Amino acid sequence: MDRYLYRGQGMSGRFLIGHLGINNTVNHGTVYHIYGSDVDPNTIGQCTGIKDSNGKLIFEGDMLKGVLGMCTKFIGTSRKQNGKRFVR
Repeated sequence: MDRYLYRGQGMSGRFLIGHLGINNTVNHGTVYHIYGSDVDPNTIGQCTGIKDSNGKLIFEGDMLKGVLGMCTKFIGTSRKQNGKRFVR
């Protein structure tokens, strides 16, 4: 299921999408990885399970631009709070 996917920026600068692994080590603290590659914890976002108009998955932290309803434009960031997804 898509909503269990995560995206994060690897140390090479490329964004990776996959399942998130977390290792707690004594010397290095908490290390996050996707497909065995370490990722920057500040760039990790969970998939919302929703696709945009181009069929691309939307992740937490994505910048969104579009129209709500018939006439309201919005630009915002997808977030999750108290188990609910919203655009801020």
